[in-house]
Amino acid sequence: MGFTKLFTDIVCSSIWNEDDKTRLVWITILAIKGPNHIARATIGGLAHQARVSVSDCERAIKKLTSPDPDGMDQPEEGRRIRSVEHGWYVINGKAYKERRDDDDLREYQKHYHREYRRKQSVNNRKQE
Repeated sequence: MGFTKLFTDIVCSSIWNEDDKTRLVWITILAIKGPNHIARATIGGLAHQARVSVSDCERAIKKLTSPDPDGMDQPEEGRRIRSVEHGWYVINGKAYKERRDDDDLREYQKHYHREYRRKQSVNNRKQE
């Protein structure tokens, strides 16, 4: 079982300007990609998982592998994926994984410090 964190800024990115089939294929790729950032599937398999037709999936893949003129400072001219053996590599997958790790670390630290302060408060009351 994998896990993909979906950042809220996806709705402000240029992918959100694409048609609904392309967005479905993109989100499906994000959901099925492994830790190596590769979504392993055939066009037919990906179309099935995304619940789109094979021709819609092919059009979406063409868009996702093409440069994005609206992509802001993105690697590979804003392409989202590139074809690899048995699937597609999510080009900015590593950057988003690291971003997730930073966000998760901040969240962990926030809870840790809150619990630490609570315990300190309890210990101070016991000493009084």
